[in-house]
Amino acid sequence: MNVLAVDPGATRAGWAVLGEPGKDGKASYIASGVVHHPRLPKQEFQKYRMELTEHWIEEAFDLMEEYKPSVLISETVPSRGPEIMDQLYLVNVQVTVLHTIALTYGVKVEQVSARTVQSKIALRKKDVKVTKPQVRNGVLSQFPELAERLKPKGSQIFEESDAIAIGLWFFNCYTVSVNDSRSEKDKQTN
Repeated sequence: MNVLAVDPGATRAGWAVLGEPGKDGKASYIASGVVHHPRLPKQEFQKYRMELTEHWIEEAFDLMEEYKPSVLISETVPSRGPEIMDQLYLVNVQVTVLHTIALTYGVKVEQVSARTVQSKIALRKKDVKVTKPQVRNGVLSQFPELAERLKPKGSQIFEESDAIAIGLWFFNCYTVSVNDSRSEKDKQTN
């Protein structure tokens, strides 16, 4: 069984395809990426919304055809909170298009909150606020071969690692929190 995991976004969204865990309990990495579709300067909002809809129709069909997932899981889009309501509206356009096309393929659609994923995947000390780099590092603890891809110099793009984290959460492949940052050597000298 393959799962397509999506970190929704209007101008930039992450996606990942993971395979069901084997006997070792580890999910298999199949593919991932980031879809960029920024709004042009001075582009009318409704024209961009329609362009975004068309773009995601094509992307959704491509992802369904190429990877044939059994499940699509996406991060839940909050009903309120972001400072820019236009972005929230556009994210809902993107994720609704993706969900609709998945459903037409007979793919089960699920959602999960960002906090739920973060609490299980972020590599961090206990009781420390979660950051996007901690989630990425939790992903890298399970897929170290993706380090060059997910940690390019000077890049602060986390949508791809967030999508992989969503897929890992779906398969219950959780990261163990780091409880003490001191090394074993430091502990022995105290």
